[in-house]
Amino acid sequence: MKKTACLLFFLLSGCNFFEDLSEFFGPKFDEKVYIISSKDNKESLNQIKNQLESLGIKYSEFTTETDTKQPSKNIQQNHRKIWQQVVDGKESQVIVLEDNVRLENGFKRNLQKYIKDLPKDWDIAFLVIGRENNKYGCFISVGDIFRDIDEVNGHPYVAQIQKTNRVYGLYGYIINKKGAKKLLKLTKNSSKNISDDIFQKGGINTGYIKAYVSMFKLIEPQLTKAKIDEINKRTTDE
Repeated sequence: MKKTACLLFFLLSGCNFFEDLSEFFGPKFDEKVYIISSKDNKESLNQIKNQLESLGIKYSEFTTETDTKQPSKNIQQNHRKIWQQVVDGKESQVIVLEDNVRLENGFKRNLQKYIKDLPKDWDIAFLVIGRENNKYGCFISVGDIFRDIDEVNGHPYVAQIQKTNRVYGLYGYIINKKGAKKLLKLTKNSSKNISDDIFQKGGINTGYIKAYVSMFKLIEPQLTKAKIDEINKRTTDE
């Protein structure tokens, strides 16, 4: 009886271990991954790098010096630089992660399902999305708990972001050449937050950008209080 109990305990406690193994040795992962980081954020950068390496996912770092006067603007410009590389390069699509995200369990497996399920018209596909102007302030979400983001017919892992949604966040997404060209054009003369241009000022809210979000929770942004306050201030100012 004791041997049986010990074996059962081992099997149950080893579930995460075997899940991690299946993630590492699962189907080949060919997607190009970029991590956007600043040199003063080494702890977060090391965390996401370790997670990707544990899953056997190769990545490239996109790191710049942080301008103390405009740190967020530097990060935004890195997004644009990656979009330009997508337009000029050989990859048809890439995955972009900011360094303040944590990968959720089943990340690799669920991400591959999500990518395969994307509709043909997609420009940008978010791994998670933020929500503004609600009674809870701001929070991170996925497609399945948005009341006004609809599941796409025939695509069980995908929800489409509607023109009326008040959303934000470039924490993690997939972008293709078509989408990169559109975003570069849309944000060319941006003087403020490029996220606002994408989500509100001529982008998703007009239908110019075809944007989707995963029904899986693939990543969890580790937002600081300062970042949350910044989001809430931008929301109340509008």
